[in-house]
Amino acid sequence: LNCILQCLSNTTPLVEYFITGSYVDDLIRGKGELPNAFAALVMDMWLGDCLYIYPDEVKRVLGKMHAAFSDGTQQDAHELLLFFLNILHNDLKKVSTGLDQPVRLNAETSVIAKLFQGQLSNVKVCLSCFHKSSQTETFLSLSLPMPPDSRCSIQDCLRLFFKEEILSSSDQPYCSFCGRKRDQSESIQMLKAPDIIIIHLKRFESDDHGNRKLTSTVSFPLEDLDLSQYTTTPSAQHLKYHLYAVVNHTGSLDSGHYTAYCKNPVTQRWHEFNDMKVTDICEQKIQSPAAYILFYNCINFQWAQ
Repeated sequence: LNCILQCLSNTTPLVEYFITGSYVDDLIRGKGELPNAFAALVMDMWLGDCLYIYPDEVKRVLGKMHAAFSDGTQQDAHELLLFFLNILHNDLKKVSTGLDQPVRLNAETSVIAKLFQGQLSNVKVCLSCFHKSSQTETFLSLSLPMPPDSRCSIQDCLRLFFKEEILSSSDQPYCSFCGRKRDQSESIQMLKAPDIIIIHLKRFESDDHGNRKLTSTVSFPLEDLDLSQYTTTPSAQHLKYHLYAVVNHTGSLDSGHYTAYCKNPVTQRWHEFNDMKVTDICEQKIQSPAAYILFYNCINFQWAQ
């Protein structure tokens, strides 16, 4: 929980939204336990004078909403992050009336959707009649597969995620134009890239031999992560991102430990958050085999509530 809260508390537009009290106007009647608890926490973290703070109220609210987060046992940080963001979204969502967006994500929006939500399109093309079909879905994080190599780059993971595949034999989908199952190509395209993109490296996997953790070193840039080649939006020719936070996982599946690296938006210095210990860390140490979740913000992003 600590590492997720540290990363979110260094997400500048999110913190500003809660510290200024703007979130109060968006609260849905009868809801708001988690937004209120998170707002109080970030205000203490940024405006208070304590050396350390216990997030007791946030922890209590999360435990009340999901039993898995109530007993103090270690849970997957990515699952907790998505659960946390979805609760905030549900408590703060409102009907969107904007018609100027090239892609409408859905009729309900919130600060979470505005900052973190993107849209993917799964495109299938029949290799017999060439009929094209597509399905769209929104995402709060991109969960990227990892190549089997001991060393790879984040671009290798992205290429693997967006790689076109041929569905044949027992995997053949049904083609409505042909009226039967046909070989089809399948690819994923990004219709809308979010202003803040969360990249989840799929280090934990299951197969016939059980569960295991992938310990490959994935190199990733601290600046200028380029996603323009993966999106269909014409205006995304210079879609580049800067890293500002990392969740790390060390150890095994059963006895792992989470830490966070965060770039202070005021001082622009990197810090390591390891339970109650906070230390400076040089940029050269940000990349490690422990990197699990990466937080990037778009360099052209301008926050407007």
